[in-house]
Amino acid sequence: MTVDYVACREALERAHATLDASECHGVLCGLLCVTRQFPEERWLNEVLEPGESGGPESARCTKMLRSTRRETERQLEDQQFEFEPMLPDEEVSLMQRGAALARWCRGFLYGLAVGGLDDSVSTSEDVREILTDLSEFTRLDVSELQDGTNALESDYAELVEYVRVGVMLIHTELKTRQEKPSGGNQLH
Repeated sequence: MTVDYVACREALERAHATLDASECHGVLCGLLCVTRQFPEERWLNEVLEPGESGGPESARCTKMLRSTRRETERQLEDQQFEFEPMLPDEEVSLMQRGAALARWCRGFLYGLAVGGLDDSVSTSEDVREILTDLSEFTRLDVSELQDGTNALESDYAELVEYVRVGVMLIHTELKTRQEKPSGGNQLH
């Protein structure tokens, strides 16, 4: 099972969500990297307008988001490295995919911050470098991405793979820190 970008995008649009599918998934992944114990309502409130929470479209969207959370947790924990950021398929223009990648990275960094990762949390040099790179990716200039060039498609694929592997490394490092008591306290 995978997270379905199109179905999630459509559900979010119908529910008048504040975030698109990529950014929504990025927030979720950031939160899951910091802690699996965050209240699900906290994430749902980040995504859905508070006034929209009662309608049938919002209920369907909430169900989809809960399913997405379960699948994303499974992917992040999987030893086969199945995790994939929720991004549009290659049928979508490279410019739109690049913009979605930038939004995914922005959501991920936001999710880490909301989850409690800040400068006081000691991380490895590799994680700090990945976080710096992801911050740079949020400023990706998509106007330069023109469809039809194999080099740009390859560059985009490399960026997505870097994000994918980087997120798994961040998840693994932060999970290890949560499991190890440091001075009697765990990272929450």
